[in-house]
Amino acid sequence: MSDVFFADEEPFLIFANRYYLRKLNLDGSNYTLLKQGLNNAVALDFDYHQEMIYWTDVNTQGSMIRRMHINGSNVQVIILSGNNLIFCPQVLHLDWIGGNLYWCDKGRDTIEVSKLNGAYRTVLINNGLKEPRAVNAPCRYLYWTDWGDNAHIGRIGMDGTNRSVIIQDNITWPNGLTLDFVNDRIYWADAREDYIAFASLDGTNRHTVLAEDIPHIFAMTLFEEYIYWTDWETKSINRAHKTLGTNKTMLISTLHRPMDIHIYHPYRQPRGANKRPH
Repeated sequence: MSDVFFADEEPFLIFANRYYLRKLNLDGSNYTLLKQGLNNAVALDFDYHQEMIYWTDVNTQGSMIRRMHINGSNVQVIILSGNNLIFCPQVLHLDWIGGNLYWCDKGRDTIEVSKLNGAYRTVLINNGLKEPRAVNAPCRYLYWTDWGDNAHIGRIGMDGTNRSVIIQDNITWPNGLTLDFVNDRIYWADAREDYIAFASLDGTNRHTVLAEDIPHIFAMTLFEEYIYWTDWETKSINRAHKTLGTNKTMLISTLHRPMDIHIYHPYRQPRGANKRPH
């Protein structure tokens, strides 16, 4: 069954490229600058209905989380490291329904949450994480990946309860966590074992999509019939069919390593929906 949706708005990719934020059409055309002059932009997400992009800028002099309008105006600092120079927010997720912002702090091995303006900052998970690398929050659970000695994919209730490990076999460097709510699946890539896979939201029914010619996936997103990902080794953005792994295509190669990536479109963030297509 096809998951194709129809809307007047054209979807496009947004991605971080260390010194820039850029956008790109889904066929690789219209490679456009959104923001330049950044130190080390790693993670990003967006609020479609407020037309805002959020991103992390990570460096040893003091990291921060910022946001701006999609047109590049109204740049604001949301979270600032201050005197905490180990603050290292390398993963970001925006919950547009709850109005919350989640991030993984690699410096302190925590997962934190705040309101979209940075208020009410709270540590959600502060134990049992060694190398948190990805986070994604659907309606009931927050999902994350961990590269530590006991690499895994875990989930926890949005209120901090019901924490569990859902994937822990044949997993080493899990990156690129994204969710397909049309089919109730969780997708991830393993940057060490070099595969892309999906499973049901509880970790069962695991299936490998691709297992060759994907050297080092950093981030991944999904829309309609395709998955899209950034690759550090080839410095490229690619796509393939989300279940068959067919029609694998390099959309663009970049000068610097492409980091986080998302698809900017209203069907990624429908209002008041229990099922949120990714």
